[in-house]
Amino acid sequence: MKRILFLLLFAISFAYIEASVVVYLRDILYPEGFSFPLRYISPLRASIEIGREFFSLVLLISVAFLGSKGFWKSFGAFCFIFGVWDIFFYIWLKIFLNWPSSFLEWDILFLIPAPWTGPVIAPLIVSITLILIFIVIELHRERPFTLSLFPSIIGILGFISIFISFMWNATLTAKGGIPRNYPWYYLILGEVLLISILINKALQLKKSKYNELKK
Repeated sequence: MKRILFLLLFAISFAYIEASVVVYLRDILYPEGFSFPLRYISPLRASIEIGREFFSLVLLISVAFLGSKGFWKSFGAFCFIFGVWDIFFYIWLKIFLNWPSSFLEWDILFLIPAPWTGPVIAPLIVSITLILIFIVIELHRERPFTLSLFPSIIGILGFISIFISFMWNATLTAKGGIPRNYPWYYLILGEVLLISILINKALQLKKSKYNELKK
């Protein structure tokens, strides 16, 4: 619980820092309020912003692996930090800017390797799933969490499907267009694949504990 508490505190604190940076950027680029199309920024500022996002991921990964033992525990910690961070990022923006006005409002989510876009509810759904991944991994205490080849492939395909949904309008957005159509079917497919793995692992864990009690 102490480890989880510190991971939670870090994620919430880092979300505050990230949200404050966005407040400054919007004051400079979108003084009247954020909206598409994206405003032009100089190559230097663009490279700095991309670097900030890259090193934000490096920071999250570093904390996850420093505070956990073994790949799956570390991966689970990363999922937890990322999920909580993303949720509280929008909570802080709501507090600071009263934005977004609704869960369906579009946002620019990430810039690597190209602009990620989607309604705010989409990354929040993914964030909740990431937290569930952490919970299922953490429930494997007596017996280490493992994933065979087939579920691993399913999981990778799930993440790829979600990634495609966020990249669907990348070319249009990069060219100064306004994203309008979000491919929900890719997000739903990705979520179904990931949740199916979590349900299967949870059932396996329940069955193994039941068998141990019978012994």
